[in-house]
Amino acid sequence: AAAGFSDVVVEQRSVLVPFASPTALLEWMSLSTAPIVLMKKSMGDEAWGEVFLRWKVDMMTRHGAMPVEPPLVALLGRGRRA
Repeated sequence: AAAGFSDVVVEQRSVLVPFASPTALLEWMSLSTAPIVLMKKSMGDEAWGEVFLRWKVDMMTRHGAMPVEPPLVALLGRGRRA
């Protein structure tokens, strides 16, 4: 509304995205999820490698090496320009 829109509606959408393994999911997230990409960049390669390894071990302990299909969620907004 503050930007000049009326009849604003926000809808949540989700889709299941298959990955071959938890490691494949983590690798994708480290290349495409903005907060993780920024964290990786700010930490440097050595520190990031340690974090990624701990993250990978945790995911493999919880989920094994089987394919995973996490839901990816987006909030979609729409409205009318006033």
